[in-house]
Parts: sequence; C-alpha cells; structure tokens
Amino acid sequence: MKTISTLLLLFACIYANAQSATKAVTNAACINPVNLFAENITTNSALLTWKRYDKSALSFNLIWREYTAKSKWDTVFNIQDTNYLLKNLKLNTQYVFRVASVCSDTISRYKLKWVFSTLAKGGYCAAHSNSLIYIESVRFKNKKNTSGNNGSGYGDYTNIIVPFTKQKNYTLYVKPVKSPLINDSVTVSIYIDFNKNKLLSDAGELIGRKKTLGEKELPFSFIIPANAVNGNTRMRIVTEETFFAYNEPCNYTNGETEDYSVKITALSSANDDNAVMMTNKEISNLVVHPNPAGNAATVSCSIENTGNIELMIVDQSGRIRLSEKKGIQVKGKFNTQLNTTNIPDGNYILVLIKNGSITERTILVIRH
Repeated sequence: MKTISTLLLLFACIYANAQSATKAVTNAACINPVNLFAENITTNSALLTWKRYDKSALSFNLIWREYTAKSKWDTVFNIQDTNYLLKNLKLNTQYVFRVASVCSDTISRYKLKWVFSTLAKGGYCAAHSNSLIYIESVRFKNKKNTSGNNGSGYGDYTNIIVPFTKQKNYTLYVKPVKSPLINDSVTVSIYIDFNKNKLLSDAGELIGRKKTLGEKELPFSFIIPANAVNGNTRMRIVTEETFFAYNEPCNYTNGETEDYSVKITALSSANDDNAVMMTNKEISNLVVHPNPAGNAATVSCSIENTGNIELMIVDQSGRIRLSEKKGIQVKGKFNTQLNTTNIPDGNYILVLIKNGSITERTILVIRH
C-alpha cells in the first residue's frame, strides 16, 4: 500500500512539473514586439510604432510615462494596430514607452523600451539634461539675462528678442557654470536658425563653439549672413560637458540649453554701400590685393584714429573662415598679410573691424 501511495505521489509530481513546463512554453511562445519607435513628434503628441514579432499576438498593451518621473505607468489595453497616437503630452519633455504582445492565453513581457522627447516651443527639437553644467548669464551689448540654474536643463527665454541686422558684426557673451561633480571642461555652442526651417543644424547656423575650464564670460563674435531670412527666428545656446559632447543642437548628456528669439532685418540703404560694403569713418581706402587671392592676400588701408583692429574672412553663409586680432594700430597707413592657405576657393567677404565699426570688401580666393 505504501508503495502504491509513493507511486501516486511520484506521478502527481511528474504531472505538476509537466503542467509547469507547458505553461512556461506557453509564456515563452508569446513574444514581445520589436522595433519600438516614435515618429511625427510635435510639442504635445507622438505616434508610437512597433513591429509584430509573434504572429499569434491578437493585440497589444502599451505602458508609458515621463522618463524622469517616478510615477506609475499609464496603460492602454487591447491595441489592435502596431501604432498608437499618444496625445496631451508636455512640450520639451522626455517620455518612455514599452509594449507587450497579447496572445490567446497569456501576455508577453514588456521587454523593450523607447525614449523620445516632444518638441520645444515653436516646433524646435527638444534639448534638456540635468543642469550639472548650466548657463549663468547671456549678455548682448548693455543688456544681460542672468538666468542661473534652470533645474530642468532647459530655459525658455523666447520672450527676449535680440535685434540683428544682416551683414553686421555682433558679439554675444555667455558665462557657463559647472557643478563640483564635473571635472571636465565645458563646451558652449550657439546656433541661429537663419533660414527659419526649425532645424538649427544647417550649414552656417553654428555661429560659435568654445571650450573653457573656468567660469568666465566667453565672447562669441559673428556676422549675420546676407542670405538670412528676415523676421523673428530662434537662437539656441547649449552648454555641455566636453568629454560627452555631441556637438549638435539637440542631444547632450550633462548640460543646459537656453532658447532666445532674434529679429533679423535687412541692411538699410542709409548704412549700405551698394549692399556690399559698409562705410566706416574710422577706415578709408581699404584695398585687398591680389584679388583674386591665392594662398595669401595683403590688406592695406588708412586709419583715421588710433584703435584696435580685427580682420575676418567670412563665407556666404556667415561662417568665419579666418579671424586675426591686430591689436592697437596708430593713425596712418596700415598693411598686413593674411594667410588664405586653408580657405577653399570661392567668394568671401573681408571684414575689418575698428573700435566696433565695420568696413567690408569682397575677396575672391582662386588657386590656379
């Protein structure tokens, strides 16, 4: 009798193990979807997509939440398609979502995830981080915006409009500050959406990039290109840890972004010399020779009053190809030679700046 009981117990254990194995196989047979992605992203919505991996999946369950939040997941059950339009999101915010397959008798795991960011104000790409490096202040002429640490890694100052005129030279000053946790240098980049296509990454839209170990104001000098579109557009200032720097306007690890508005206007005829050269009472008889230039060009002019001289060669998109500070020059004749070896063949503008006043000449670089 004892032997029979033992055998019955053994068979029961075998049956239970078989049932468990069958259940495990059933769970394993319902496989999670793959290729999670977010597209058609706006300031408050995103189309979430995925690919059906398990052909036996009847529908899908979706869970989502803010990426940095510790709140519970929101769940959407029984989605029939392989996409879902998520609405009523916050602008310039990171989100994460996962998807599970629903089979006839079980549900797969929420194994994979995808992180995306809604667009910033105005439809520009999102940019935010942890503010371990942040922008203390931005200064333009006699106006200064001291913002300090924005906390979220992003500061929206698009209510501040900075006026710019085409073909004129400007200088912005940015002061970055870093946390004691950051031992690396800081990279500061400034972008302006000159063609107003909301990308900030087109040629010539990076107007300056500098690195610093200290917490000091960094000067960024640039010229507004002649082909910039008139009207209001976006200026973005990005600070990031140099070691992890992506060197682009949307992605970075440790740092902060601030967005500003700029208003671009055409150069008026009163300040224009045939829309090519701007007059400057500080300078006269500015000549570039030879022109076309090869690997070098000589610049000569008459200086009316003693002052600081700076020379730049700028391409048609406004990018500064060469910049040389000549220091204080006394009244009288001025001559200097510029090395154009590293400048590609093409049409450029020579810019001479003296005490903030600008004189320009067209220069052509051609090598035979």
